[in-house]
Amino acid sequence: MKDENIYPTDVGAVALVGGAGSRLGPLSWPRAKPAVMAGNTILAAFSTSNAENSGINRIVLAAQHLPRSLKRFYSKAYGSDYGPEKLIDITDPLEYATQPVYKGTADAFFKSLEIARFDKRFILGLSGDHIYNMDFRHLFEALPEYNPETDFVIVSTEVAGKDAHRFGILLAEGNKVVDFKEKPTGLQEQKYLANTAIYLASSKVWYDLLRADQGKIAWDKTGEKDPAAETEYDIAKDVIQDAKRRGVRLLTYKFDGYWRDVGTPYALHEAYMEIFIKREPDIMGNKKHRIAALSEPQFHSNGEVYFTTGRFEAKNSKLNGSVFSHGVKLNGAEVLDSIVMGGTEKDTIIEKGSYIRRSILDKEVYVGSNVRLNPDGDSLIVVARKSNIPSNTLIEGPHGVLVAPLEELIINVRRLIEFRQDVSPNVELVTPDGRNISFDELRELVSKRQSIII
Repeated sequence: MKDENIYPTDVGAVALVGGAGSRLGPLSWPRAKPAVMAGNTILAAFSTSNAENSGINRIVLAAQHLPRSLKRFYSKAYGSDYGPEKLIDITDPLEYATQPVYKGTADAFFKSLEIARFDKRFILGLSGDHIYNMDFRHLFEALPEYNPETDFVIVSTEVAGKDAHRFGILLAEGNKVVDFKEKPTGLQEQKYLANTAIYLASSKVWYDLLRADQGKIAWDKTGEKDPAAETEYDIAKDVIQDAKRRGVRLLTYKFDGYWRDVGTPYALHEAYMEIFIKREPDIMGNKKHRIAALSEPQFHSNGEVYFTTGRFEAKNSKLNGSVFSHGVKLNGAEVLDSIVMGGTEKDTIIEKGSYIRRSILDKEVYVGSNVRLNPDGDSLIVVARKSNIPSNTLIEGPHGVLVAPLEELIINVRRLIEFRQDVSPNVELVTPDGRNISFDELRELVSKRQSIII
């Protein structure tokens, strides 16, 4: 029998929304990854809306990297005070002279709790960059032997063996976690329990673990890490790994509903096709479980299946299988299986005769006449914000293409190297006029830039 009931009003939520998200390529260059548009909403809203819909009345967002887009969204969706009785609170370490930049997820969690002056008995830890549909009240009711004095709950979900290396993997006996490995390799082709980065514990357990982590020294990543004395200030790598040593019992709640990690453009595209086009599941159309958004969703299925919201204009255009955010204008174009993010100050415009297929266009992109993006390929093209693609340009590539102005490629060279290492080793870099830029050429340009500055 459960030792203590958990009521939503006794729970506060902390969502980590400060990630830079290098694996999303150009989409995360001008904003935090959780602020990337998802139709009529942003990625972070799935976590905060799930918490709100579950009856939680205190939600803190731990921001850090480029938080302006996040703050603008929540101000528009909830009002400048972020909702009645300040339902949403955003902590930004740069606003506090005594608070340094967060050193990791555990450090962000701890400092956000201190800044927000949390007074809840239980704390739900959330990630701000996953798409899922969950009623947390089921979690609060599900664990029959939960003890708030000693237990830490990790929400898990099944993933295939081929994807397991991207997650923390749990080995469980019933609800008890007996082993936890962060992003293991060499696993067999079978189903595994993956960490969803959703955690539940009492405030006491959270503070005990986080304060212990704060008391360690930063691991300099030379030699083997001493977990008793060194840390990377990371919840998964350090806090969870240290929990058992400190007498904390790890439990898991297996979530069987829809949950997607959208850390790469490919995963993002697949998830958007599922929830906006196939509507499997119908997260955005569920009026009983609303996701905070800037405008009402519009699902179209009159011969062509597509999604629009807010200010949208399409003249003599074909739009099958595509997702359009607020602020898009099409003038006789064909857009298939694509994601087009609109503009707030300036519309995204696609002119007459252009053919866009399997592409993601960020905000305020201009596409001239008779442009062809990915006309025949099965890869994915990602176009950076404010790119201006001239008329009659052809852009394609068998292993995927990142399109951005040369200056943006130079500025973000380190992120591009990480993207190639972690996501797509053969991705091509192309400027909006269709010119291919090799990584060697990009490094040379960066080197010249640095020598001029010096």
